[in-house]
Amino acid sequence: MWEEFLMLAIGSGIWAVLSCILLAYLLKDAKKREAKYCTTIDNLADTLKVVGQIHEEIKTLGSRIDILTVSVKPAPQKQVKTVVLGTATRAKPQGRT
Repeated sequence: MWEEFLMLAIGSGIWAVLSCILLAYLLKDAKKREAKYCTTIDNLADTLKVVGQIHEEIKTLGSRIDILTVSVKPAPQKQVKTVVLGTATRAKPQGRT
């Protein structure tokens, strides 16, 4: 197929030939790039699965913490006595003579 297409282009001139070569190169390059994109998308999907697992583990830990805080009774508070001390007076400086 490419040979027929190229022969048709040769009959049309050098610019047609160069355009066909460029088109063939771009299609080949696009195929490689698409393969790289698919690999990247697969890697990101795997990473997203790991993030989902971490999210589920955090939710599980959060529910366990909630259960523990409900089951623990608060310690009774001790009463603290407040003692008010008298205020100290400062000696007034005497004037110079």
